[in-house]
Amino acid sequence: MKNSKKSCLTCKSLQTIKWGIKKNKQRFKCKNCDELFISSNKSVSDSNKEIWFKNWIIGKDTFDKISLESGYSKSTLQRYFSKMLRKAPVLEFNSTYEIYLVLD
Repeated sequence: MKNSKKSCLTCKSLQTIKWGIKKNKQRFKCKNCDELFISSNKSVSDSNKEIWFKNWIIGKDTFDKISLESGYSKSTLQRYFSKMLRKAPVLEFNSTYEIYLVLD
């Protein structure tokens, strides 16, 4: 059986209990160090950012629309997307044929 206890972000203890809800997210309290924290799922957050980025690039959604959907400010989205653009893959190919690139 998988352990469903949240570990404390400060002391890494598993002695945590649920401690109310804040901004629609479950809060936890560490019995060891009395630290309050909200557990987050980083992988879901990252995949959501990728979906919003694709909607901005391919789907032509505006920052206003994505901001309303995501709950992030436009400046935060711009910061996330600029990081993603800096990590854009470089496509290399070796061809003896002439290649024409058409952009709209």
